[in-house]
Amino acid sequence: MREQMRETKPISSKAEKWRAPVFLGSGAKVLAFDQTLRNTGYVLLVDEVGGPVIKLSGMIQPEGDSRGSFIDTYARGLHLFESVKELLGSIVDLVDEVVIEMPPVGRAFRSESSLIAGQMIFAAVKKSWSMEPILVSNLSMKSKLLSPKERSAKPTKSDVKRVVESYVERPSGRWNEHVVDATALGLTRLIKERSWG
Repeated sequence: MREQMRETKPISSKAEKWRAPVFLGSGAKVLAFDQTLRNTGYVLLVDEVGGPVIKLSGMIQPEGDSRGSFIDTYARGLHLFESVKELLGSIVDLVDEVVIEMPPVGRAFRSESSLIAGQMIFAAVKKSWSMEPILVSNLSMKSKLLSPKERSAKPTKSDVKRVVESYVERPSGRWNEHVVDATALGLTRLIKERSWG
C-alpha cells in the first residue's frame, strides 16, 4: 500500500517553480560589483525595453604594499575605497541602485578578501551617495539565472558566462570572470521579482 501511495503522490519539483528571467524594460539602472582585494569587476546595467544593456564595465585592481600581508590587505582595501569613490563621482546621475556580492561564508578560499573589499565598496557608496548597497549572493544569482538542470551539474565559470551572454551583449572592454560575475549579479537584481533582497 505504501508503494501505491508513493507512486500516486504528486511530485513537487524545483524545476516546476523555476521560470526563466523576465526583464520588464523598466529603465532601472544598476551598478554591480564582483569584489575582491585583487580584482574587482563592475558593470552599469540598464533594463531597456529590448533587454538589459551594459552601459559601462571595467576592472579595479587595487595596489598593495610589499611590507607584509596585513599591511598589504589594508593598502588594497584603501585603494579600492578611493577607486570606487572616484568611479561613483563620475556616474552619480546614472545609477538607481548599487549591488555588491554577498561575501561567501564557511570554507571559501580567502573569504576575507571578498568581505573586506565589500566593506570598502559599501563604505564608499554610503559616503558618496548616502545609499546602501544591496547584497546579492552567488546562490541567489544561480537560482535566478540558471535552470535547475544547469545548477545540478555544479555550474562552472564558463557556464555562468554562457548564460550571462544569452541575456546581454558582450561589452567592447575587458570581459573576464570578474566582469561577467558582476554582470550576473546585476542581472539578478534587474529580474522582475523585485520583492526579495
